[in-house]
Amino acid sequence: MTKAFQILDWDTTFFGFPVGKVTSSDLSPDALRDVLADCLKEGLQLVYWSAHQPLELPENALGAMGGRLVDEKVTYLRQVELFSKSAFERTIDKVLDTEQTAPIQVSNTENIQLYLASTSTPELDALAIQCGEHSRFAVDPAISREKYEGMYLSWLANSLNKTMADEIFVVKEDGKIVGMVTAADKQGKGNIGLLAVDHKARRKGYGKALVSKVLHWSAEQGLLEASVVTQRANVEACRLYERCGYRLESVRYFYHFWLSRRL
Repeated sequence: MTKAFQILDWDTTFFGFPVGKVTSSDLSPDALRDVLADCLKEGLQLVYWSAHQPLELPENALGAMGGRLVDEKVTYLRQVELFSKSAFERTIDKVLDTEQTAPIQVSNTENIQLYLASTSTPELDALAIQCGEHSRFAVDPAISREKYEGMYLSWLANSLNKTMADEIFVVKEDGKIVGMVTAADKQGKGNIGLLAVDHKARRKGYGKALVSKVLHWSAEQGLLEASVVTQRANVEACRLYERCGYRLESVRYFYHFWLSRRL
């Protein structure tokens, strides 16, 4: 008989205790309780569950199960236009013209650079950590900031070594990296994995410029669609993607169940 849960090797190693996930997205509260009971018997301490609809339980009942809604994850999609390099530059200029800031020279493609090194920098590390500020690993009070930061630094490292991304693009200001985005061909779509602009460099059009760069890269790869996943709570990111022509495709509700404690 197939188990209704799966042990996650990477997460178990990273956190230092058994971690798993419930494999079915459509469970009644009673069925979910049964699966969590089996997870507890297996020795799991933390269990993830994602669902297409929010769990219909009072908050105190969810807490009694050791659970907490930690994320409403949204997926955005858009079509990729096949455009030339000059059209890309015009797109960036148009984007920057809509910003209520002093003009900057992001339309010069030298300011959006392919990051070629296989090792990180302090600026990239800081940006990777900012990427996760609204993530379920940051908002779950049972997960330390050290672990949340470590997870996103690991994501960055695996992007640099081409495990989780094909390319990384950066924006520099006064010689310092102030923005970054990772691009990957994910299931035939041009996917954004990590995207961040430093808090001190926002409202200058860098975010839109980086998104447009990924769309340009996706077109060069012959990809016809682009995708990105973010958190609904990350309102700025959602607005950015919508302004860049992405449309909301789906929402999934993520829960963390701590079986060794009660919230």
